[in-house]
Amino acid sequence: MIRPVIDAGGIVVSDRYHLSTYAYQQTQGVELSDLIKIHKERRIENPDLTVLIEVDYKTASERMKKRGEAIEKFEGDREFIEKLIKNYKDLYINGGDYPSLFGPIVLVKVGRVLMVLRGIFKKL
Repeated sequence: MIRPVIDAGGIVVSDRYHLSTYAYQQTQGVELSDLIKIHKERRIENPDLTVLIEVDYKTASERMKKRGEAIEKFEGDREFIEKLIKNYKDLYINGGDYPSLFGPIVLVKVGRVLMVLRGIFKKL
């Protein structure tokens, strides 16, 4: 689904991809080395850029409640989410060890997302 768009000269924007897959799977106990192996075996496309939006559990929960969104399986488990946030941060910090997996990772504070994304898209 992604490759044909890229081959046609298009741009693909996804709200969850490599980094989220790795973070969620690690939170569930899957080793990073196993995830890397699986992605390589399945020839899953690597992103050219990853934007990681930094938000704490309290802020995210309050925003979901305010929008009236249903709480999904993982989102209701604060312990899981705190561990997930830690895994995202660890992947961000160590992402330079795996540049081909995530591309450059841009960390954005939740209140600055639109401004940063506009800047990124203007460069494309």
